[in-house]
Amino acid sequence: MKDKLFSALKNSKADYTEIRFETEESNLLSYRGPEIEHVACNKFDGGIVRTCLNGGWGLSIFDSLEGLNHQVSESYNCAKLRSIFVLKRLR
Repeated sequence: MKDKLFSALKNSKADYTEIRFETEESNLLSYRGPEIEHVACNKFDGGIVRTCLNGGWGLSIFDSLEGLNHQVSESYNCAKLRSIFVLKRLR
């Protein structure tokens, strides 16, 4: 997992790139009186990519490490598009 995250960061063309990833696990037991009524186990993986290019920010949300390079690219493209408007305002 760590290698995928570092590889995706290394491939970014943006001035700044940040990837946040988290895994969350939860267990639920429901009782009705002395009897167990419901048992559930959940796992969630996901994160966000933020990039900045020439003052324009982009972001992409993901729920799997598969295709992470694509998510970094999407975030970069959003930042690139936004940076056009930032640069126009500065002129």
